Amino acid sequence: YDEFSFTAGLGGTVETGSLFVSAGFSWSFRDRKLEELDRKEKENSLAASRWNLEAARAAFTEAREALALEIGELNLRRSGLEEERALLELRLAETSRWLEQGFSTSRELEALRWEREKLDYAARTLQLDSLQAQSRLEQLVGLESTR
Repeated sequence: YDEFSFTAGLGGTVETGSLFVSAGFSWSFRDRKLEELDRKEKENSLAASRWNLEAARAAFTEAREALALEIGELNLRRSGLEEERALLELRLAETSRWLEQGFSTSRELEALRWEREKLDYAARTLQLDSLQAQSRLEQLVGLESTR
């Protein structure tokens, strides 16, 4: 047992022919203060683990929501670029007609074509950003499904 122990022994001396028996009994008192400290340490450790888990869940949720907002913003910007490009195409067609009639210059037409190239580049960059954000969101959702 943890609190007490008993020992016994038998011995003797050959020269004298004597025999002896020994016995021992010991009792130890449990230290209640140490047990209480150990219990409190375990409780504190459990509370800290729970707090860490809740903090990790909150950070995960925040990251997921931030990515969803980012994707929404990217989609909104993409829509704006598409509308801007459609208007630019109309201006290009109109400027081409005006050029034929002598009301516009080739320099104006080239400037509009340059604007179209810049919009196309911005749209491709936006598409890459959107793909990256979508990939990060899918990774988070994948992590969520494993918990």
